[in-house]
Amino acid sequence: VSPVTPLKYGLQVGAASLLVTVGVWLWTVGVGLAVFHESAAHVSGTGLALMLASSLAFAAIPLAVGCLLGQLGVGEFASNAVGNIAGMAVSFLGGVWVSLDLLDPTMQAIAHFSPAYWYTDALQREADLAAPTLDALMPILGDLGVMLLFAAAIFAVALVVGRMRAQSAEAGGNAGASHA
Repeated sequence: VSPVTPLKYGLQVGAASLLVTVGVWLWTVGVGLAVFHESAAHVSGTGLALMLASSLAFAAIPLAVGCLLGQLGVGEFASNAVGNIAGMAVSFLGGVWVSLDLLDPTMQAIAHFSPAYWYTDALQREADLAAPTLDALMPILGDLGVMLLFAAAIFAVALVVGRMRAQSAEAGGNAGASHA
């Protein structure tokens, strides 16, 4: 047991969080393939591989949100509440529960600001993928890119929040030294 720098500590926590996320992703994918193996058999190999990549990219978003909530100092109870409410809202806006075609055009436009929209779009394209041509793959890769950008943006905000918190008077950072 020895002291570590805040950077090393943060990297260790991040690596542990990533490991848990990958473990949950593997479990979810395994259960999904076991339960829906007949449906998965009708998807091309490339489409199935891209579905796995899409689900991993989508899993990066709650990982980033968890990092942000941790940097904000949100407790376990509030984190669970935020996760449940945000998860339901994002799922609805992504067309997971109700087809977006049934929603008002305004809601359809708002849905584009939800990562679940890009996830469900990617899954639909991957399920329908007959041949891995460039024309067929580019929209899927675009959807993957948008999901990863959502995760990166949320993570960047978490880094800024963490840096601001570390420099605050309460944390004993530079602002704390000026009050002494």
